[in-house]
Amino acid sequence: MKKNNFFAYAILLSLFVVPTWAMEKEPSAEDQVLTRLMTMSSYKGIQVKVASILKHDEARYTPECSQLATVEPVEITVLEEPEFAENQTPVKGSWMVRYEMDVCGQKLLRAIYFQVSDEQISMASLLPGNTKTDPQLQKDVTRTFKEAVLRAYPDCKIPFVTDTRLLALPKNGDAPWEELWVMNACNNVFGQAIRFVPQDDGTAFSLYIPTKQ
Repeated sequence: MKKNNFFAYAILLSLFVVPTWAMEKEPSAEDQVLTRLMTMSSYKGIQVKVASILKHDEARYTPECSQLATVEPVEITVLEEPEFAENQTPVKGSWMVRYEMDVCGQKLLRAIYFQVSDEQISMASLLPGNTKTDPQLQKDVTRTFKEAVLRAYPDCKIPFVTDTRLLALPKNGDAPWEELWVMNACNNVFGQAIRFVPQDDGTAFSLYIPTKQ
């Protein structure tokens, strides 16, 4: 129990600190959004919920590890430009925040999706790792990946993605890129190479047949 309390406390300490990437360069739109969010009166409550989500997710990803701490938020990606009321409370917008966590001495990436509706901020887990995909594309690819894995293990009802890794960076914002996604299906681990191709109406993707690692 003490370890869990320390984990939540460590998360809160790190989440209240402006990340170094926001201080070492000219403020971007993302940096400005983060700065405004940190001035909200409800910011502390939001970060408590973030800590709870990260703690819950990590118990699933790394059940063997109880020594957990957050290093810092390392990236924010604005999906829909936030709009703020006069009191700095966001009334519209959505964004993703990626966190670097120390998990038993190993630095791993985790992410949270934020969305504002009716002046209320909701939060949800995103896939772990450094995938470039947005929340909807993550759902689409995960569904297709699960279907492929379940053909090999039809009796496994709860496969889930445990990691994503960039394999080939896009040369520019509109160029294709490749990632490796890892899925756990009842303790059977599959690696899946995925190619993403940006198009006018969204991003297409193609998968290879999963191979057991």
